[in-house]
Amino acid sequence: METKSRPNTMSFATKFITGGLVAGGVTFFYSNQIQSTTTRLTNDLKSLSQQLTTLSTPPPSASEYPLPVPERLPFSEEVKARWNEKFIYGVTALRETNWPQVASETFKSAKDGAAGLWTKVAGEAEPVVDAVKEEKKLV
Repeated sequence: METKSRPNTMSFATKFITGGLVAGGVTFFYSNQIQSTTTRLTNDLKSLSQQLTTLSTPPPSASEYPLPVPERLPFSEEVKARWNEKFIYGVTALRETNWPQVASETFKSAKDGAAGLWTKVAGEAEPVVDAVKEEKKLV
């Protein structure tokens, strides 16, 4: 009699349990690594913090460095000061302006504007003039 040889296979339950154990072992290993690293870093930070506090000097007291009190002018004096500042700025600008150049540029700009306006009016008026001439011929 011949016996049939069965392939050597593991059952589903065995594979499931083996996979769970391997995954659990890997998770446990990484969890322990993270916990030990966190503990080590926490201890290092605490020791560094203690070293910094022992090395640092205490802050100066408020009596050693009094805060300066700003002097404020009354509102009317502040307005006058601003007015005088703006007035001096305006007088200086008037004095330093090159008036001949400003006048020539203004004249040129006005002349160019008038020429453009004349061209526009003449261009729009030409058909009207032609229409009026035609009406006179008809009458």
